[in-house]
Amino acid sequence: MAPPALGESVHPVEHMGETLAAAERSFVLIISEPQGGGDRTKAPGRARRLVGCGIALDAAGYVLTTSSVVEAARNVTVVPVSGGPLLGHVIGVDPLWDVAVIQVPGGMVPGVPMGDSDSLAAGAWVTMLGSDYGSGPVACLGVVTGRVPTRPEWGGEVLRVFAPIRPGDTGAVLLDERGVAVGMVSATLDGSGGIVRRTPKTRRRAALSNYVEGIAIPMNEALTAAWQLIEKGPIDRGYLGVQIQSLTHPLAASLGLDVGLGAYVMEVVKDGPAALAGLVAGDVILTVDGNAVSDLRELHRWIVETVPGNTRRLTFLRAGDRREIAVRIGNSAEHLADLSTCVGLEPGTNAPPLESAARREELANEVEILKARLSDLEREIEDLER
Repeated sequence: MAPPALGESVHPVEHMGETLAAAERSFVLIISEPQGGGDRTKAPGRARRLVGCGIALDAAGYVLTTSSVVEAARNVTVVPVSGGPLLGHVIGVDPLWDVAVIQVPGGMVPGVPMGDSDSLAAGAWVTMLGSDYGSGPVACLGVVTGRVPTRPEWGGEVLRVFAPIRPGDTGAVLLDERGVAVGMVSATLDGSGGIVRRTPKTRRRAALSNYVEGIAIPMNEALTAAWQLIEKGPIDRGYLGVQIQSLTHPLAASLGLDVGLGAYVMEVVKDGPAALAGLVAGDVILTVDGNAVSDLRELHRWIVETVPGNTRRLTFLRAGDRREIAVRIGNSAEHLADLSTCVGLEPGTNAPPLESAARREELANEVEILKARLSDLEREIEDLER
């Protein structure tokens, strides 16, 4: 089964309203009830449900969202824009890319056209379809500010976006100017570039004007993981257990190597496959099975596409000596704890229960009105006392 392709029927930018309306029909809210009865910080017996977003891949009922919304779920409810709530079945999750696939009855939600996220560059405008605190969809304008590397072991990249990402927007879809899906919101970043969780403490009025930096999964990578989950089940990727970098001019000069040839090992994960084979920090990987390492992405692909348990022969340089070792490639699924220490993605956006969101906003607005009235009364009292 192939993922939906971008067809000739997609409208140009002057028909953005029409294409946006079509994309909104593919949007769903996802309510996830966690295993174990809920949040331990809440009163006993009161489960804290997670509210996120999703987008339908096709009319067969496959829905794309983030793994953090559903991976620990006991029950998943999918709420389309039109029609009643649907019981969702989790097909699979890929924590490495923060991707999950849910299935609902076919024909209930139309699929959205998918675009090519590789064509996105810094400065590209995108429209985010978010949850609006569980009452979405709501369309907000954002901009792609660049691409940043994710986990060093995985070697992928995520989109960096500037948009009004609010509680419940995990899984929100990003649309390009033609109204096709090019990314999926995963988390937000703090001022130092660290990952933070969006909490439901910010009032709606403030949040709507509060643009933040966030990270989004490129749709090409999200779709690749999603269709692997649908067609093959759990995803096994090769794992080496190193953090590497390209050879910069100063580094290459100090080692007597040509720039671009080889990968410098910055760190080796303790008890990982590379460490067990004898690789140490400071080594420079030159070849993999005789293939020269001239591109870090290519090296990562050689590793992650290796069937776990198979062996790769690495040629490397250590203190000027050329050496060779055989490494038994591990399984990334067994090393997620190691990967999380070199984080690029920390998924998860918690939101208040769906039925209380509207009332919470009403109360917040009432509080603001009362504060304004109190301020007026205080000024009147001051005038009288004068």
